Amino acid sequence: MTAAGTPREPGTGGTAHPEDGRPAAPARRPGWDARHRFALSGGALPTYTCGGFALPVLKGTATPVNPAGQAALALGSVLLLAVAARRAGRAAEAVG
Repeated sequence: MTAAGTPREPGTGGTAHPEDGRPAAPARRPGWDARHRFALSGGALPTYTCGGFALPVLKGTATPVNPAGQAALALGSVLLLAVAARRAGRAAEAVG
């Protein structure tokens, strides 16, 4: 069943939510593992980190301290991604 209550057409892809037939979240579909979830979050985090450099300039509130603080946060996000990549690789090796 789809969310509208109509039967799901065969071969439409994805897996259905067990209660109401909604498509499952991509990260919960068969075949997704720690590497896929890392890639998804690993693309989002740098996007927000880079946006933090531009936002004070666009708002007109930039000070000399802002780039230093953002650089520290960017370094922290790179370290976080490095740890997550290592763990995702280990989890993938343990499974397959």
